[in-house]
Amino acid sequence: MRLIEDFNALPSLCFLAGTQIVIKVWNRREVTRSIDRWIHIYNAEVFNRNWKEVEDHVKALIQGIQGVPQDLLQQMKAICHLVGIHIVSIRHFAYFAPDSTNSELDFPIRYWTAYGTVNIKRLEEQLARINRTDIGVRYNLACNDCFDAIVEELFNLLTDHQRADFLTFDNQRELVSYWTRRQSNDLSTFENLISQNIFVIEHNYTAHQFAFLYTLLTGNKLGIEYFLNFLSRENYEVVAENHAHLIAVQYEKRTIYQFNLLSRPNSHIEDAVYFLLSKLSEQKRMQFLRKSPYSFLCMFLRYPFFGIFNTYAKLLVEDLRWQHISLLLNSIYRMEKLQIPFFGLHLFNDFWRVCPQSAKTDIKTSRENYVFHSESDFLSLVERINRAESS
Repeated sequence: MRLIEDFNALPSLCFLAGTQIVIKVWNRREVTRSIDRWIHIYNAEVFNRNWKEVEDHVKALIQGIQGVPQDLLQQMKAICHLVGIHIVSIRHFAYFAPDSTNSELDFPIRYWTAYGTVNIKRLEEQLARINRTDIGVRYNLACNDCFDAIVEELFNLLTDHQRADFLTFDNQRELVSYWTRRQSNDLSTFENLISQNIFVIEHNYTAHQFAFLYTLLTGNKLGIEYFLNFLSRENYEVVAENHAHLIAVQYEKRTIYQFNLLSRPNSHIEDAVYFLLSKLSEQKRMQFLRKSPYSFLCMFLRYPFFGIFNTYAKLLVEDLRWQHISLLLNSIYRMEKLQIPFFGLHLFNDFWRVCPQSAKTDIKTSRENYVFHSESDFLSLVERINRAESS
């Protein structure tokens, strides 16, 4: 079972089949009911204990499947934890949504991308269409996801008071204001409101380009996809080339949130970056990655993007500060100690092998390491490096 190792690559048939079976088991009703009973628990110890019980139950169900080759069965059990994290994070997002009745959780999370992440577009479109959910939440979700047909449908159902509220332009309300002005045939007012924005002043962006910019700032895959198809290629690319690297800032600091919606799981932003980069040429992709190489490699040091990390860490290693290389190596080593599966990839050894000699020397000897590693962590990292060098 191999993960994708480059953009637009197709996963193996073994990966597709194994992942789908694991997803189906996680979506069994007794499993999702168990999750819903403890998802609101704030006590970490109790939460983790309940999580382990559910995960062990899922693994037992997988182990009991008949007719699956033993090696595939073991790999399915290996991704069980990783798929479960994706499912729990999405159910957590829906559970704590403003005005949620928790009834939004009554459906399985069955929509997934080919490479192993939740298909956010299909899932949130389903959420936006659930009639029993507050219409304001549905409209807000549709605006932030750029579901133009749903926006138009729900706009006609809003009260005058709701429309007036959504017209308000303010920080973190940019997309809601944009879509409400657009439905009101009043984009000229929106353009006046954004005229003092620093990005608009510097680049003379249109209202549509500004809305696209905000999808980049929030790491919004659905908005990025919408404007890829809506804007001319020239208008799309100029905004992407100027500002797409700011997704890295959002990923590190999580300072921008969509109005009246919870901050989405990190996997949403990782998916957005993967989608954006998959639409660029190799040359533009590398230019984009080199603007914030450390941040982007951190994004891809996650399931199911370990193969992407392995490929691009080798290409970007010369662009990294040695301190960032040290942090990435330590992150990989922590994952090894947690026994997170890398599916045949040797991330630590491969990354260390391509590091510049000057960086290797600093990582092993510089006192600055103690600024971002505890003494025990640093000594443990050096031991792991020694094993990599002797292998």
